[in-house]
Amino acid sequence: MTEHELSLTGKSINEMSAEDAERITDEVAYAKRMLDILSLIPGSLEEYLSDRQGFLDRHGIRLCREDIDFLCCPKDPDEKLAIISDNNRISEMPESFFRYRQFIGNKIAIRDLMTKKLCDPDNINMKKWRARQIRRCDGVLGGLNESFVHTVVTYELAEGCSVGCKFCGLSAGPLKKVFFHTPENSRLFKDVLKSCHKILGDAAGYGMMYFATEPLDNPDYEKFEDDFYEEFHTVPQITTAAADRDIERTRYFITEISKGRGFIHRFTIRSLEMAEKILESFTPRELVMVELLPQFPEAPAFVPYVKAGRETEESGIQKADGDPGTICCVDGFCISFPDKRFKLISPARADERFPKGIYESEWVEFENGADFEEKLLRYITDELELDIPDGKVLKMYDHFTLGEHNGKKCIISRFGEAIPLKEPYMVRIAELVKEGVHDRREIVDISVYEKLARPENAYWYLNRLWDAGCIAEKIFE
Repeated sequence: MTEHELSLTGKSINEMSAEDAERITDEVAYAKRMLDILSLIPGSLEEYLSDRQGFLDRHGIRLCREDIDFLCCPKDPDEKLAIISDNNRISEMPESFFRYRQFIGNKIAIRDLMTKKLCDPDNINMKKWRARQIRRCDGVLGGLNESFVHTVVTYELAEGCSVGCKFCGLSAGPLKKVFFHTPENSRLFKDVLKSCHKILGDAAGYGMMYFATEPLDNPDYEKFEDDFYEEFHTVPQITTAAADRDIERTRYFITEISKGRGFIHRFTIRSLEMAEKILESFTPRELVMVELLPQFPEAPAFVPYVKAGRETEESGIQKADGDPGTICCVDGFCISFPDKRFKLISPARADERFPKGIYESEWVEFENGADFEEKLLRYITDELELDIPDGKVLKMYDHFTLGEHNGKKCIISRFGEAIPLKEPYMVRIAELVKEGVHDRREIVDISVYEKLARPENAYWYLNRLWDAGCIAEKIFE
């Protein structure tokens, strides 16, 4: 970095001159474009290595070869890692690399903020239920759970999907219904949004307007997006497999993001032809806030790690080791507007019972906005299992065992979670829960009789195991 570039490393875009802000935004966009090409286009790295400057000129990437080499093919990878790992060596990085790395770090920070705060509902029952599901997912999904925001609501504007991706993670059926933006439908949509906002708080505005659907199947999506923005002052994130269907329409959604009205969009890239069309149709700046997800085997970055939905149903739940078989990132309600109904959903590890990797409750039908609000509140109040039920035999989820981790007694998930057992009475209570034959009162009585714990300590720790997602609740038993 030059001395001037180095002087800007501690500043945000808003704290620097317009000229510097433009240059840095371009650098991030060009770095991302280079990585997008390398992840999507077969043979692109070899093409670059054979004619570096020609490659950059053909693809309109206005970064020097030295910057690109450091980004994606350094001469000495170990030296690059040493530079990245040492804050005192920032000056040895190209500015483009430093800013792109900062850009990715900011995206991860926002994702984590969504999980911990922005998607956390105001309603105390939903807050408590969602927090336990997040902890449950730590145990059952392993490290993948870090990428899930656990949004508390999602809104469907169609039934089914016209694209029919064979890899569909939610087993969407064929397109059957579309919820058009008529005056009556717009009124219902606004009323439901207002009720969700009232009950769940601002977290309701971080939901999506799709689930097992293709958002762009609805020709009135933009109008509903305006209604959504009117209520929550943001536009919902889109994941679409049809970004190539109408380029100018897609450009509209990208532009909305660039105005600061939303966070990111995701384009599922189904084929090499689609990849080439998207890269040709949009500038690097236009796609800077769009994640391109390669879902065709020829793509260099194609990694079929998570099999979910249609793939797990059709293959009899045959997954790779460590594959949780779910892409569901909702812990809350899916609202279907075409059918005027809602259901509770939550991520689950794909198996014979949950082949799509999702727990789904029975549907609850509603007639209008007022009826929806009444039934949603009643469901949250009456149906969510919030506390350990009296008289119920307590069981630990099957994926947990008792053992040692780093020389300490722990509850260990075979998917990577380890919960330390710091006191002897905690070990004993965990053993009794693992036996799966005692209710809460019996476990407390045994731990007191064996002189391992006072009653209040035993009850307290059972509640901690419940909150940690270790004790099976009825919807997952």
